[in-house]
Amino acid sequence: MRKLVSIVFTAVLWMTTQGFAQEKGKRIEAESFSTIHRATTKEVKTGTVVNKFDKGAWIKFDNLDFGKGTEQLKFKVSSGSENSPQLEVRLGDHKGKLLGTLKVESKNWGKYVEQSLTIPPIKGKQTITIVSTAGGVLLDWFELMD
Repeated sequence: MRKLVSIVFTAVLWMTTQGFAQEKGKRIEAESFSTIHRATTKEVKTGTVVNKFDKGAWIKFDNLDFGKGTEQLKFKVSSGSENSPQLEVRLGDHKGKLLGTLKVESKNWGKYVEQSLTIPPIKGKQTITIVSTAGGVLLDWFELMD
């Protein structure tokens, strides 16, 4: 029985990190990316975050289900950078169509804030990439909002 539970848990974890279980209105942990470039993950009190998310770093999420349409994303972010930290959300890869830019408001490393970003309507299963274009950012999660 333990082996069966372990196999099922592993399968669910794999599907979640591959984007198959990501649904509109659900929180997506930043560390569940499909691909990461020039950033790392870090354990903090509340779990795992994407760390060293500096200019030029990006994380890609394949097969996110935006349902019948999503026009807003919510992020839980932190930054102590004085370099006006910001994240771009792009459709497809890190050079894809720009959907929006989030100017990170946190001014204290480890003090997380929730911020929303309005984007053009997106439907169905899509790949998005979050790109750091300035400053350093800690990213905990984001949500596809209704």
